[in-house]
Amino acid sequence: MIQLMFLLVGWHYVKQGFGVLSVLSARRAVRYSALRTPAGPRSLFCGLAYAWASPRDPGKQVMESGVLYTSLTQPLGSRASPRK
Repeated sequence: MIQLMFLLVGWHYVKQGFGVLSVLSARRAVRYSALRTPAGPRSLFCGLAYAWASPRDPGKQVMESGVLYTSLTQPLGSRASPRK
């Protein structure tokens, strides 16, 4: 339930941030093309998905506002070897 809360709150902040950007752009008479308009929220939602997925999280117990929960385990994935 905590993970769901983080996802939904993040979703809300992304929509709210894009709404503020839209209003401020309209106040300054900045117009976006039909192709650029959907690109803004898409990139913000990709950032939200990346942050919510907690990359490289081994799964641990975390205390959030007095509630103990276990974070979702995410695999380490493949890493390219560092260049020398």
